[in-house]
Amino acid sequence: MLLFNSFLANEEIASQRYPVVEAAFVKAAAIQFTRGSIETYTELVEQFLFALDRHIGRVTAKFRVQGPELASAICATLFDFGNVDSYLWKAFSSYEAQLQAALENQKVSTGQTTISADQEANWKEEQRRAYFRSVNDPTGNRKAVYSTRDSMTRDATFSGAQDAVAHASHL
Repeated sequence: MLLFNSFLANEEIASQRYPVVEAAFVKAAAIQFTRGSIETYTELVEQFLFALDRHIGRVTAKFRVQGPELASAICATLFDFGNVDSYLWKAFSSYEAQLQAALENQKVSTGQTTISADQEANWKEEQRRAYFRSVNDPTGNRKAVYSTRDSMTRDATFSGAQDAVAHASHL
């Protein structure tokens, strides 16, 4: 928590000491970590994205190193810093449990008592590919992609995130 204090306590100090892209990124992560205002978080993310394009253009080759580091940090914040009660973590855990149950059914149907790690990985990959083939159906039938929630009841701020999680949990 102390890591975020200098960014959250006095906005002017952070803006003067750090580039906009870094300050906006860390502030957004701090807002998410401290369960702050979604409006502030959204503004900071927009500020970060606006500054990121210029930052990449300025540092070009250095971004080959910074990009994966930044992506890893974004993944950590999206998964709520490892909180097992986070919405996104539960969705992915649920998906893994569904795959595991389907794998057990596969073992029963084939009469196998054990499946090697390679066989398991191959089977899971086949399941993912089948899902993505159904999502990218050339007939335009994309029903599998969309959440069944009524579009009128969705929270406007989080509707995209909720749909993404719904898709991930049905993979």
